[in-house]
Formats: sequence, structure tokens, C-alpha cells
Amino acid sequence: MREMEKKRPLTLQFRKIVPEHPYHFFFSRQYVGPKQTGFWKHDHDYFEFFLVESGTVIHTINGMQELLVPGDLRFILPDDVHRLQREKDKEFAVYNCNIDAELFQTCFRFLTAGRLAADDFRHRLHLSGSAFEDLLSQLKSFVLSWKSFTPFQVRLAGRAMIVRVLELFLKHQDTPGFRPVWLEELCMQMQRPENFCHGVRRLFELTDYSQEHVSRSIRKYLGITPRQLILEYKMQNVVRELIHTDQSVNRIALQNGFRNYAYFHKSFLARYECTPLHFRKNFSGDTVKQSAKSLRKAFPGKKPLQPC
Repeated sequence: MREMEKKRPLTLQFRKIVPEHPYHFFFSRQYVGPKQTGFWKHDHDYFEFFLVESGTVIHTINGMQELLVPGDLRFILPDDVHRLQREKDKEFAVYNCNIDAELFQTCFRFLTAGRLAADDFRHRLHLSGSAFEDLLSQLKSFVLSWKSFTPFQVRLAGRAMIVRVLELFLKHQDTPGFRPVWLEELCMQMQRPENFCHGVRRLFELTDYSQEHVSRSIRKYLGITPRQLILEYKMQNVVRELIHTDQSVNRIALQNGFRNYAYFHKSFLARYECTPLHFRKNFSGDTVKQSAKSLRKAFPGKKPLQPC
């Protein structure tokens, strides 16, 4: 599902980062100066988070680029392919934590009671003011002093830090408009005719998640079923083609995945309270705005894709 860069990434393994490190996590401060490139593209077999301390980070993840600034807290999944680069002639510093997959899952299940998947919460936060300063101070303190702790103190303090960071992410889980990144990406792909024409089957093929998890997430975050979502995308494209082309209604229905014309006609009538021919004849800008209402509500700020 994710858009991968062409060159195969380097896969980092937790036990090979610091072989002599006896714990299931590793905290560090990473500095990239003006003469350094940054970090090469890679994925890993562990979870990770990092907090930007200073400078601007050009972060490329799964083929998409974002700029991270001081206070940005970023969560990385094991199969995320990413790299960190600096701006030209600039520098940056981040505090980073690598977490063994088993330890992460234990902490995550403890906080969520198993009702949430790691992909289902916000993966980027911006901390400001005291929230940023407090977390930065704790990370600095741990990185500088952990070697003077007893093994028990290291395990206790490290796990407490991991839980605290996860709590920050989970605290923003239910903010208005939030949807998992994987679901946003899936829906953007399903807006394309070459995908929605193949129906629910194609929806499930485009993700590694189970059908049950995908269906449950669509109902939870969008308030509709997978079939209703696909029907919305089909109708959006039908409306565009009725307006912008002179193709017959039957042809438009077929090329948008409707094999049963009676079902298409009934569905169109239920949504727009008129037939496709009447819609085309009496089209107005207000009608199109109304027809897109449900998708804009589900994805505020997203522009509909143009017909292919």
C-alpha cells in the first residue's frame, strides 16, 4: 500500500545497533552538522520515536517528504522506510529512542487494553512551551546519566519514558478530524477509477490489514460501510463525467463500475433526487457542491481527484 522508493532500503536490526546493550530500548542524541549528509534511507525491525531538539529536519517517509522543526515528535513503525536530512548548510539535533518490538507491544497493550493498533494513532505531534521543554529535559537527563544507574533503575526509567511518550500520542488520538494515516492513504487510492471500479475486493487488496480491521476502521472514522464509501467515490466520478463529458449515461455508469444499470439508476435517484439525465440537463454549481458534501465532511481540506 505504501509508496516505496525504488532502491531497496537498508534494514536496521535492533540487536545489531549496539550489540553489547543489554536493554530492550536505546536512547540517544543524534547531531547532524553542516558537513554531514544525514541518515540514509532505511527501515528496521523495531519501533522508534524521535524529538527534534534544534534545526529543521527534512524527513522522507514512505516516499513522502515533511519538514520537522523543534518540538516535533515523530513515531516510526518497523516497516516505515525513512531518512533524515538537513537543510543546505544547516544542522539539526534530535533525541531518538529505538524500542524492541516485543517491549513496545507490551507497553502499547498496557495503555490501550488491546483496543488499538499501532497504525491507528497520530504519528506526528508538535509540542510547544512547557510540554516540549519538559520532555526534552527528561530525554537529556536520561541520555546523559543512564550509565550511572543500576540495571533495574535503567529498565524502570527507560520504560517509564516510553510509556510517557506513548501517552502523549494517545492523548491526541480523539482530536477532531483525526484519521489513521494508513486509512487516509487507502481512501486516496480508492478515489481512482481503476481502483473503485473493482469494488470492495480492491479496497482490501490495497492494504495489509484484515478485512475486519479495515471495515471496523471505516465505520469508526468515516461513519459508513466500505460498500457505502466506494459507492460515494463512484457517484462523485459519475457526476464529474455527467457535467464535463457528453458520453451517454449508460457508458458513464459502466466505466465507473456499475454493471447493473437498474441499480445505478436507483442509487443515483436516492442521492440526488433526480435521474442522471435530469441532473445533466439542470446542472448547477450548487448541485455539485451538495453532491460532494459527504466526502468533504469525511476528508476536510482534501481536494477531489480529477477524472482520469
